[in-house]
Amino acid sequence: MAQNPIRNDLFFILVFAIIIWLGFAAFAREAILTALSAETRLIAGVMAIGSFVAGATCLGGGAVAFPALTKLMGIDPFTAKSFSLAIQSAGMTSASIFILTFVRQLPWRFMSIFAVNSLVGLSISLIWLDKILAPHDIRIVFTLFCLSFLCIFILANQRDALIHERIATHTFSSQMAIAGFGLLGGLASGLLGSGADLLAFCALALYFRLTIRIATQVSVLMMTVNSLYGVFLQVLILDNQPAMTSQLWFAAAPVVIIGAPVGALVCRYLSQKILFLIVVGLVSIEVLTTLWLIPIEIGKIKYYAMLFFLALVGLFLSHWFHHNNE
Repeated sequence: MAQNPIRNDLFFILVFAIIIWLGFAAFAREAILTALSAETRLIAGVMAIGSFVAGATCLGGGAVAFPALTKLMGIDPFTAKSFSLAIQSAGMTSASIFILTFVRQLPWRFMSIFAVNSLVGLSISLIWLDKILAPHDIRIVFTLFCLSFLCIFILANQRDALIHERIATHTFSSQMAIAGFGLLGGLASGLLGSGADLLAFCALALYFRLTIRIATQVSVLMMTVNSLYGVFLQVLILDNQPAMTSQLWFAAAPVVIIGAPVGALVCRYLSQKILFLIVVGLVSIEVLTTLWLIPIEIGKIKYYAMLFFLALVGLFLSHWFHHNNE
């Protein structure tokens, strides 16, 4: 009798979740109960959605956590960013274990180049840029990048360009492009708590023209690397992780360890068309909620417009003039 692959995947996720839950029960039961009984318990419900989004799409859980924490719970942006990195170290790691177990062909060379440069960018953000850039400006600039990505992503899909299953070769110029995307992704992750995943997706889908499924799976792995390193840097080196981050983490972690791999499972079996619509919908929500929730200074509009134009042109050129896989 033929085995049902979806049933096998669900069984794997369930067994993995039970093992982790038993670990929580044995070593962190009191911390979880305290977190769930306090005002931070709302984050568990928020991250049930955020972790699924993180596992199934190129937008990390931080894209949900950051606005929810700052606007719904009134938490300061620095704590929200720190929590986004910390919780993805649990959820994205859980999703990555699922991906590494069941996905056989991964672009390891791309991943190594992107990861190294993203960690450089993440270090720059956490050590230096975090102290000099305004949180609202950072969020608006990232949203404008999301909008420019959305425009090029839709055009690429209309041209049926997202068709490749692997990266054929790595030229010097393509390696430089990967390094650039990685550096920008790390910078964004250090400032917002997410971003390496979206930049990895941009590089794979728009530059190398890989399918949405493969680009999404690799983006999850890259965000995992960044979140784990970000937590290490904040906790053990910089010693500046806010006290509330731990309480928020214990409230949300038992949820995200199951939500993220379920999202990765959904990504594995959905069609290219459905995955495209999900990405478009979620990026649109990201853009609209930021424009709605964050006040925009009139005097800065011209600078925002310039940055949007530069991002749009950069992504356009990276997609239209790369022929490595043609």
